[in-house]
Amino acid sequence: MFHGTDPENIDSILDAGIQPDHETGSDTNAGEGVLNELIPNESFPFDRTNVVYCYTDANYVTESIEQQQAHDVFPDDSYVVIDVTRIDAPMYLTDMQVVSDLIDYFYGGEDAMLRFDTIKEALAAYRESIQSVDSFSDIYTYNQKTEHGVPELLVGGIISTDAIVDVI
Repeated sequence: MFHGTDPENIDSILDAGIQPDHETGSDTNAGEGVLNELIPNESFPFDRTNVVYCYTDANYVTESIEQQQAHDVFPDDSYVVIDVTRIDAPMYLTDMQVVSDLIDYFYGGEDAMLRFDTIKEALAAYRESIQSVDSFSDIYTYNQKTEHGVPELLVGGIISTDAIVDVI
């Protein structure tokens, strides 16, 4: 797994692990706000503003790094490589592309969504995308079945320093 972060955060991450209470980015705040607006009474097994976000697909991270190198307009993130078997916190998988479509819908209407024709379809897809993780094989299976989305791992707690394998 991979956690993207500003290079300035690396020293503190290597000292104290990855904390779920770090400042979240605008996409995270927008996603949580949109979900709260669209389905205010829906409860999820996690709080999107208080989790550690991880990418599960090495190809996605490789493409992101290549885009950063090719274009000066993208921020240069560092990626912390994580051994998921050493995480001792609740973990969930979701499709971050669905959240992106929900944000697009909220600010631009149904025509702005890339994967869904209606908001009802997108909300149903988000609900269906949530899966609890019990083992690494759950992540592998999820990645295999997520054809057009971008799987994300949400960790509901600290990722300790002993789970950090490398920084790229």
